[in-house]
Amino acid sequence: MSTPEKFKAAMARLEKDPQRVQISIEKINLWVLLSVIQLASRHPHAAKSPAIQSAVVFAREAYAALTANDPDLAMLAAMGWEKTYDEVTK
Repeated sequence: MSTPEKFKAAMARLEKDPQRVQISIEKINLWVLLSVIQLASRHPHAAKSPAIQSAVVFAREAYAALTANDPDLAMLAAMGWEKTYDEVTK
């Protein structure tokens, strides 16, 4: 079996596996990870990618949990999805 075939088979197994994964991560590191997902989701060639779309669903859910008790953080997280808050540098 070729490497691409092995990869496809492994991803198919992973997709069918219903077992949940629990991780422990510092809040600031989760924030950074979610911010990177926001940035990646803005890339014009990646935005329609199923992988990015799944990551965005995860990021939105994780942001909701992370910011549930902090309206200021919730506002900052929401701003990260809006292009109007992008800073362009030259």
